[in-house]
Amino acid sequence: MRKFVCLFFITSLLLLYSCSDYYQTELNGQWQLLRITDPEGESTDIGTQFYSFQHERLFSFTTLLKSDSSSISYGYINFPEANTVQVSMDTTGLSTGSLVNVDMKFLEYSGWDSYQKTFAITFNDNTMNLKDENSIVYSFKKY
Repeated sequence: MRKFVCLFFITSLLLLYSCSDYYQTELNGQWQLLRITDPEGESTDIGTQFYSFQHERLFSFTTLLKSDSSSISYGYINFPEANTVQVSMDTTGLSTGSLVNVDMKFLEYSGWDSYQKTFAITFNDNTMNLKDENSIVYSFKKY
């Protein structure tokens, strides 16, 4: 009986770890933001923004600007719960008005209301939805 309980406990831990690891692994790579849908169901097509998740730790936000240039901002990710990702932009220099790793227009370009967001993650084939705490849904395709 003791062996059975021990085996059950170890199996449960492995299953729990593999579920959270699935989201981290699937999230890795570059994703093109296709549209943003507000809580009322109104959608805005995007197509010029990319979220990149690397090594289960690093995040970059790229937006293509109309003048043949781009803006890139960097941050960090962690996984507070299964199927949830928290993105924290690197705000080094924010207090002096001279951000080092984040474009000064990041909030304007991204439409975020702060330099940190938590998203619920859902995957379907090569698509992903991130739903933030305000019920705004960001729809992506793997790039």
